[in-house]
Amino acid sequence: MGIPKHYQYREQAPLDLPITVFLGKKDTWVLPEDHNGWSHHTKQACEIHEYDSGHLFVKDKLVLKQVMQQIADVLIINKKDIKAYS
Repeated sequence: MGIPKHYQYREQAPLDLPITVFLGKKDTWVLPEDHNGWSHHTKQACEIHEYDSGHLFVKDKLVLKQVMQQIADVLIINKKDIKAYS
């Protein structure tokens, strides 16, 4: 996997939008507590969802279904917010 080997982090201003983080509690590549750093990259809420799985937790069909539902729920909420401002 070439991307992780060559990626270099650059400090930037936090985003003004919420961030949702999905993680596997049994991930051996990225520790669950390392995901907490995502909260520094937003001015808004940072929601963390943990699954009892490893790094490739989305390969589990049940977990994938839950992740997709959480993404859909956020998109529906944001769509309602956008319509309220129209």
